[in-house]
Order: sequence, then C-alpha cells, then structure tokens
Amino acid sequence: EGIYSLTQEESKKLLLSFSNRLNQRDFFHESGLNKAAELLADHLRSLGYLSSKLEFTKFDFREDRKEVAVTLLYNEGPQTKISSIEVLGAKNLSTEEVKDILQLKQGEPFDIFAFDKGLNLLKDKYQDLGYLSMKISNEGTSSIVKYNSDHTGVSLHVEVDEGALMHVGEI
Repeated sequence: EGIYSLTQEESKKLLLSFSNRLNQRDFFHESGLNKAAELLADHLRSLGYLSSKLEFTKFDFREDRKEVAVTLLYNEGPQTKISSIEVLGAKNLSTEEVKDILQLKQGEPFDIFAFDKGLNLLKDKYQDLGYLSMKISNEGTSSIVKYNSDHTGVSLHVEVDEGALMHVGEI
C-alpha cells in the first residue's frame, strides 16, 4: 500500500524479486520479508522518491496459523527530478562528457545513489587521464545538490578541481 508509481502487482513482483527463496516460493519468512521490504524502499529512492520509506509491516495470521496476510505500508513521497546540471572547472573534459560520466540527465528522476557512483566514476576518469590530485571541490557540502522548496526538483552543481597533470619523471 502507498506506492502510486507502480501498480500493486508490479510492487509485489519487485518485493518478491528482492526476497529470499523461501518467500519467493510462498513460504513465510519474516526476516526475509522485512529485508525485501527495505530493499523495495531503496529501489523507490533510486527512482527519485527520495523520502520513500516503509511506514509499517503487518502480519495477520489465520487462526490455525497455516496462512498469513502480509501488509506493507509505504510513504512514497514526491518524485524528485533533475532541474539542472552545472559543471564548473572541467577543462580537459567537456561538460557533456562529465554529464555522461555522471549518468544523469536533466528532466529524469534523481537517483542519489547513481549520482554518488557518477562522482566516483568522474574521479576515476581524471585519474586515468593523469590528474592524480583531482577532486570535487564542493563534494560533501550543501552546494553540490540543491532541492527546490517542495523537493520535486534538484539542481546539481559540480565544481571540478583538476589539479596538475602528472608526468612520469625519471625511471
């Protein structure tokens, strides 16, 4: 319940895909269901529903305890989409190359996990180019990700400090 971006059938299918084999085979395994329920909330956050969370889990056992009805209530929250992506300080990669490495596009849902991964890929790319002291100047600050007032939009502002190009000296 509470997931509006997916049908109930799609939600159930996703939940089962995150579940252990017992749950997938229609056996009740409480800890497996709880873990799958949290993974489903993580999945919703990766779709841009950043405030998505599991509110409660309810298990209604039949009197003979041979069946159980499982109810999961989620609060999906608003979907956050990327309003803008700004890249400053990148001289040896074009803004478009940086955006491609970050794997995020304007107008798409904001996946904070993908953004973090993209920043690491960007650092790796600069390392491969020989910029061993490259860093994201504003990483870890509030200036890199700015949400609008209702959290339905986000502006990304990435400040690249390439550092010096390292050359091989004497061998």
